[in-house]
Amino acid sequence: MLAEKYPSVSPYTYTYANPIRFIDPTGMEGEAWDDWVLGANGAIYWDDNATSQETTKPGDIYLGKAVVVFYGSTEERLGENQNLYGKDAKLAIVVVYGPKGYDDVHVFRGYTMSSNPKLFGVVKSGIYTVNRLKPNERKGPYGSEWVVESRSARIPAMNDYNPAHPERNPGYLTGVFIHRSNNNGWAGTFEKNGRVHGVSEGCLLITPRDRKTFNEKLKEINKFKLIIRRENEE
Repeated sequence: MLAEKYPSVSPYTYTYANPIRFIDPTGMEGEAWDDWVLGANGAIYWDDNATSQETTKPGDIYLGKAVVVFYGSTEERLGENQNLYGKDAKLAIVVVYGPKGYDDVHVFRGYTMSSNPKLFGVVKSGIYTVNRLKPNERKGPYGSEWVVESRSARIPAMNDYNPAHPERNPGYLTGVFIHRSNNNGWAGTFEKNGRVHGVSEGCLLITPRDRKTFNEKLKEINKFKLIIRRENEE
């Protein structure tokens, strides 16, 4: 069990005692990659026999060759000086389920709640597909190659509301990437040209200390399933 493999991580994270409502906006859960599966009980496991939804056990969801899960909370917050490493920071746990099987599982730290959720949208808990940008495509924030669905995709906002675009009903975000914060861990807001900007205006963050290894574990992958799970999300 992952709770035994990573004793420093709360067992709650892997038992899902308070399951979160999932969505799959693209309906791509049956795409034939291989081999990670989401069990009906909420646990993710490696199945050598699962290479498509059709070969997956009834009631389970075929995920594919690699999966990244952000186990977060609506109570996530930046620490002192708006820094991921600052005092009193509360971060998400990020687990990469890699393409080499059960032992290819790695734990990182990240952040899901944007630089300021009162100003910017937050991605809704759910299941998404993350794609690597093509070599000739413009990189995302901080050089990221990982875009959730696509730059133009409408990614559902938490509580169906995006404060940066209150006219959207239900709320959604576009241009959502997985990227690092500033190299020193700063992930806050700043003003430019009369507008408040954020290191994350809805993107998912990996701590800069983890970014290189995170990308290394996914170097053989051009797309993967992303699962966001937050405690306390309505």
